[in-house]
Amino acid sequence: MTKKIVSFILITCLIVSSVIGLTVSADTRPDTEIAVSLNGAFMQFTDVQPTLMNDRTMVPFRTIFEALGCEVSWDEQAQTAIGERNEDIIKLPLDNQLAKVNGYAVYLDQPAVIQNDRTLVPLRFVAETLGAKVEWDQATQTVYITADVQEQSDNYLFTGASFTDTGTWGFESSTGGAFPDGALRGGTNETPENTVPAVLTFNAANAGEYYVWVRSRDYPNDRPGIRTFNVEVNGTDIGEFGNHGKEGYAWVQGNNVNLIAGSNEVKLVDTADFYGRCDGIFITNNPELVPSEDYNELLEVVTPYEAGSDVSRDATFPSYATELAEPEKVDVLENENIKVTFYTVPTAQGTVIQNEIAVKQNDGWVTTKYRQEDFGYLIVAADTAKETQPIGEALSFNTTFLVGSKYASYYGTNIYNAGMTYWAIPTSIQTDGKQAVLTASTDVADLEVTWVLEENAPLVTVRATYKNAGAYSIGVMEGREIPYNQIENVYVADVITDKQTIRPDPGILMGKDTVGHASVFYTLSAQNIYTPGSKIIKGLQADISGSWAIGMRGPDCNYRAALFAPVLGESDSAVAAGGTQTVTYRVLSSVAE
Repeated sequence: MTKKIVSFILITCLIVSSVIGLTVSADTRPDTEIAVSLNGAFMQFTDVQPTLMNDRTMVPFRTIFEALGCEVSWDEQAQTAIGERNEDIIKLPLDNQLAKVNGYAVYLDQPAVIQNDRTLVPLRFVAETLGAKVEWDQATQTVYITADVQEQSDNYLFTGASFTDTGTWGFESSTGGAFPDGALRGGTNETPENTVPAVLTFNAANAGEYYVWVRSRDYPNDRPGIRTFNVEVNGTDIGEFGNHGKEGYAWVQGNNVNLIAGSNEVKLVDTADFYGRCDGIFITNNPELVPSEDYNELLEVVTPYEAGSDVSRDATFPSYATELAEPEKVDVLENENIKVTFYTVPTAQGTVIQNEIAVKQNDGWVTTKYRQEDFGYLIVAADTAKETQPIGEALSFNTTFLVGSKYASYYGTNIYNAGMTYWAIPTSIQTDGKQAVLTASTDVADLEVTWVLEENAPLVTVRATYKNAGAYSIGVMEGREIPYNQIENVYVADVITDKQTIRPDPGILMGKDTVGHASVFYTLSAQNIYTPGSKIIKGLQADISGSWAIGMRGPDCNYRAALFAPVLGESDSAVAAGGTQTVTYRVLSSVAE
């Protein structure tokens, strides 16, 4: 079998041919208005038959989820159908056009509904999200689903930020490496006996035989063979690298190793001490899986492991705050060009404020942010934060923070892993029609947030008062995370940039340390997200005195305009008990012609 890169979803796909409420037959089409064929066998639905709603085929959620190998559950409180398979989690709330896939929101043309006491979900969305191919035959009114059958694989990707101890290795970002943290570069004295290995430890989910790939740099036209290094896994040498004979970086497979369930150790051993460079290490138990040279493709398979990332924390926006419910009241700020609507909504976790933004176009309003999209402020909290250092274009963080009764440490470029995270979700609002003042509270801070309308944008001021001394950063993000394949163009500092050149991890770029302006925004393909035929442009603009940084990724690594201030590790991020921080920004919303 030819080795190839396979997306994570397809790798983990498992088809079950006999489940509760489902029977199949090889060639007999059921006598129903709409039929569904899965891998050549027609599905038989015992309760509610497939039906069309808004030109979307709807089927019972339990039947389709279980047919595609998912464990099924129902969240009664949130009125949400949930399908889980390996690491994939799909959540479909009733009557809500925003589903959640692995924590990020995805817009639906047709939400889940109740019919005859059964929950129906959009078949194409569920099947394609789980990696299947879906085709519609208009003549026979039949949906054909084809899904690959693959075994689950355990995959681990290590970059520079994965190492807790870099020894005599250092970071270098100027040699064409793929990974945003920069390659690790060995020493320069040509005395290998004096080098100290770089070391990382990680937890493997399952014991067994694994295949190891190392991405190294070679210079075949410039003194080949002397920039070598070795890699050890659990004390076993898996080979020498840096001598693959190609110009630049390339993945090379080393010897197989046995991992134990639990803690395992990886070492980079500098055997030349002459600028050896390691850009990444990939470990998998799938013998057919070859790591892609394209970083975005690799991210579809595995998330990079970062030192300190085993600490239990989750920066994903809480789903209860996006649930649709009848609002207790509605408040509106409006001028000739922009309208912001605030909804006071009861939830099982208490009252939350949701907001919706619309811009004027051709004498009508076009919604650029829906009330179901995330609305809150992310506090990143650390006990100590050392001064930031650049790794390539992005900032690196070096922090410690208390988790329960023990301290954890973090080093890397992912702001969402740099401390404990707390979503401050507004719970109350006061408005006089000219400005709206919202309040929010977390375990670490109380927030007062003021919204006023300028001519073409809301101007927002966030003031946080902290309960304990520490280092803090306030994260502001616009709307929901957008999957890679739904982004058309990306802009940073008002300059259009090919989306593939944007950092593929949640790294952030330093702003100015005085009052300054910079924008981060993106253009969405309207036919995939919002109204067909139009293009929504949305983002953020900083207007801050002090340190701040902007980025283009959310906690789940999908596209989202992000602004953080102060920058964790800069002097203004340190706050005494009772101290305050202030962030001022504009919400950018428009519709491209």
